[in-house]
Amino acid sequence: MVIGLINGVAKKLTLANAGHHAHPQLLRNGQLTPLLAKGMPLGMMAGISYREIAFQLQSGDVVVFMTDGIIEAKDSEGVEYQDTARLHRSHHEIFA
Repeated sequence: MVIGLINGVAKKLTLANAGHHAHPQLLRNGQLTPLLAKGMPLGMMAGISYREIAFQLQSGDVVVFMTDGIIEAKDSEGVEYQDTARLHRSHHEIFA
């Protein structure tokens, strides 16, 4: 699970990650960057604390949240989507 809070006035995104490895992506000026926030999987152990991490946003930024079902999908050769360059190429097609 990933949870995020956007402060539109301060243009700040605050994230906490509970073990989700499909990190949100930031598209800025044609560049795609993973917003890396780490944490133990949700429900794995009682009493785990999660750390928030903040990212400064700019006008025109696009933040993409995704399910791990996207990056773990496999092509006809058994290669996971996350292990190909398609994720980074696709943003050009989507946001062109």
